[in-house]
Amino acid sequence: ILRETFKKLPPEMIETNFQVRGKVVEFALILPNGKRLPIDSKWVAGKLILALERETDQQKKKEIIEEVEKEVMRRIKEVKQYIDPDLTWSQAIAAVPDSVYAVCKNAHLKAREENVILMPYSMVLPLLLYIYRFHLQYAISLDLESLQNHLIAIAKNLEEMENILENKIYRGATMVSNAYLEYKQLISRIKSSIEEIKLKGSKEVKKLK
Repeated sequence: ILRETFKKLPPEMIETNFQVRGKVVEFALILPNGKRLPIDSKWVAGKLILALERETDQQKKKEIIEEVEKEVMRRIKEVKQYIDPDLTWSQAIAAVPDSVYAVCKNAHLKAREENVILMPYSMVLPLLLYIYRFHLQYAISLDLESLQNHLIAIAKNLEEMENILENKIYRGATMVSNAYLEYKQLISRIKSSIEEIKLKGSKEVKKLK
């Protein structure tokens, strides 16, 4: 479906079979700064949609919707792997059939947490045009954008480190409690530094507008 949609765009705006981290994503929007916005539109659970359309029992329809959303969640995790601070924008797009998008309740929040934009097929073209125009009009320098993307990745890693401290080290070994507290303080300082850099970066972006 999207292949036909993208024929409406200039060839230099869309790349097919874009490779990132050893994986291939169907499409990518080529942004003005040379980076790519990964776009995945594969949907393999067509039988679930057909079953949902035919089902009349409300309880069974609810069960099918739950299965549909589980499949969407799985797709979101897969699409997240296409994000690379050196090659791509800080987000990726997971496009799904309009009928799938309409029944999702929790997947939108999950997508946001994973820096994935979940959207129906019918909205892909308008959004891509908006994103491209936005980048063209308010272009951020390549170095600054790369910095912002890496800061996002660092912040996520710090969250994982903190979870490990909470769930494994602190609970499993009281003898390292002092090290635990020091570690927590260091993480807090790093997070504060990251927020300061992001804030300064945002101010620089505003100056460019």
